[in-house]
Amino acid sequence: MSVQAITAAMALRSTSPSEKLLLLVLANYADENMRCWPSQRRLADDTGLTDRTIRKLLSDMEQRGIIARTERQRDDGSRASDVIVLRFEGAQISGGAEMVSGGVRKSVPGGAEMVSGLTTFEPSPEPSKEPNGEPEGFAEWWESYPRKQARGAARKAYRAALKKTDASTLLSSVRAYPFSAEGRFIPHPATWLNDERWLDLAVTARAGPEPPSDPWPARLRGWKVNGYWNSEWGPKPGKPGYRGPGEVEQAA
Repeated sequence: MSVQAITAAMALRSTSPSEKLLLLVLANYADENMRCWPSQRRLADDTGLTDRTIRKLLSDMEQRGIIARTERQRDDGSRASDVIVLRFEGAQISGGAEMVSGGVRKSVPGGAEMVSGLTTFEPSPEPSKEPNGEPEGFAEWWESYPRKQARGAARKAYRAALKKTDASTLLSSVRAYPFSAEGRFIPHPATWLNDERWLDLAVTARAGPEPPSDPWPARLRGWKVNGYWNSEWGPKPGKPGYRGPGEVEQAA
């Protein structure tokens, strides 16, 4: 949180109530360089405004020079949240104050001027350093899970699960887990993680064989149950060039 940014947002003139609210939320995420990168979904949740309203307000404020936006992309080419820079320099603010680089200049008795210093707390976290914005081992775990639904929620739950166990345990457990052949009985990925279902195998995994490392059974099970197929695996089962094992015995 940048006190400087919040002070300037509070004093800014010629803004609608919705714009003022959004600016205050952005200022709360801003770092010492007036930068932040919350998603539009996060901004909508924090302000209580709709996604459509958030998009319109950001566009309007960008055109008026109150903010500047820079697009970000993950390593895999997918779109990440924009970097938003608050640009209050030269903006008209209330009480005779003037925004200057490094602080808000305010008149004080005797004709002197005071420039408020910059104080920051809890700056926005830096954009994720994780590969493709995903935690260690998540992509392989997701590939092995037979029900592909709500990847974002699963990613969040997986990150939380890593605080309780390691990526290797999560992967071996999901590959060995006795999922139902009927898709409607397979829990959502996030539910499986939040319920710590990898611990369900704590006894049977010790007594039974080592969980398989071959990813094809999980791929074919997902194809059979949900029709999910990743193009990186090559042609789908039954198509020319398919390079996996026989699907009948593997997907059973």
